[in-house]
Amino acid sequence: MFYRATGCKLILCIFTAIVTNDCGGASGRVSASSEFTATHAEFFEDGIDYVANPEALEGRWLQEWQRELEKRLEYSDFIGVITVNTLRTDIDPGRRTSYRLLATVDKSLYGNAPQEGLSLVVRDGQAGYETVDGNQRRILNEKFVVFVKWYETEDDSVLAHWHLSPASKTIVQHVQELIDRRDEAKSHIRVVTHEN
Repeated sequence: MFYRATGCKLILCIFTAIVTNDCGGASGRVSASSEFTATHAEFFEDGIDYVANPEALEGRWLQEWQRELEKRLEYSDFIGVITVNTLRTDIDPGRRTSYRLLATVDKSLYGNAPQEGLSLVVRDGQAGYETVDGNQRRILNEKFVVFVKWYETEDDSVLAHWHLSPASKTIVQHVQELIDRRDEAKSHIRVVTHEN
C-alpha cells in the first residue's frame, strides 16, 4: 500500500500484484496455501475424469462440469499439463491396493511445480480410486491437466491431493482462459480518495 497526503486529501492507492514468471510459476519448493478441508476434498478427490470435450455435455452435466472446474481453479495451489510416465501398483500389509502415478510437468499454468516431477497417489477406498483402477491403458503415457491442492502431513511433508482432466486442446485452452481472466481481475489498480 502507498499513502500520499496532498492538502486536505488523502489518496490511498492499492496495488494488487500477481507475481508470476513464464508459464505461470517457477519450478521449485511447494507449500500448502491453507489447511485441506472437506470442501477441498470434494474437488481434489485423487481421481480422473475422462471428459476430453466438455462441449458434448448438456444441461445439468455441463453446468456441474463447469462448476467443478471453476472451484478447482479457485482452490488449486498448482495447475499444469503433465505426462504420466509410470503407473505403479502397491499392496500394503492389509492387502489394500494403491496406485502411484509418476508424472513429468510439461507446462506450468499456475503455481509452483516441484522440481522432481509429481507423484500422485490414490488408495483403495478413496473417492477417486475407481477412476484409476482398471483404466491403466487410458492413463499411462497420456497427457492430463492436473489440479493440485498441497497438504501437510504430521511429519511436515507436503503431499498432493489432485484431480486430472484430459489435456485436450479444448480443455487446456479453457483452463488457460479462466486463469488469465482471474489474474486480470486480481491485478487491477484501484484509487480511493478520502476528503477531510
